[in-house]
Formats: sequence, C-alpha cells, structure tokens
Amino acid sequence: MRRFAIPAAFAALSLSFALAAAAPALAEQQPTPAQQDLGIDITQAGGTHGSVQRFLTDQSPDARAAVLTACQNILQDPTSHDVTTEAFCRLAL
Repeated sequence: MRRFAIPAAFAALSLSFALAAAAPALAEQQPTPAQQDLGIDITQAGGTHGSVQRFLTDQSPDARAAVLTACQNILQDPTSHDVTTEAFCRLAL
C-alpha cells in the first residue's frame, strides 16, 4: 500500500505546483477595464501627457481615432468608467 501512496502523493504535489504556476497566466488573460472601454491595452502608456501622446502615435491611425472617439464618450460620463481609463483619456485629449 505504501508503494502506491508515495507516488500518488508526489503526483498530487507536482500537480498543485503546476496549477499554482499557471494561475497568474490565466489571470493575465482577462481584459482590463481599460481594454474593455478602449479596445487596447494602455498599461504601457505611462502617466504623463507626453507619454500618452507617444503611446497614441505608436498606434495605427484607425486605432488612434477609435481610442480618441471612445475617450470623448468616456469623459462625457467618467463616473461610469474605471479611473485608469478616465485618467488616460484626460491625458489623451
């Protein structure tokens, strides 16, 4: 009996480590509120007017236009959106 218990315990322990390692990767797949609002990931945009403007120039013209239009709409009712999205939009416009 002991011969089977040790490998089973080792397998269970290995599986728990594998699941723990995979958990952050699974969490990263969820879109942020800003991604849902703007359609792009703004985590690398920075927190200054200049860095946001540089970030926007790196986007395609269509993506940039869509983000700026979304920002105009968001700032009409900022309380219904994430504070990160609102801050980005204030710097973008």
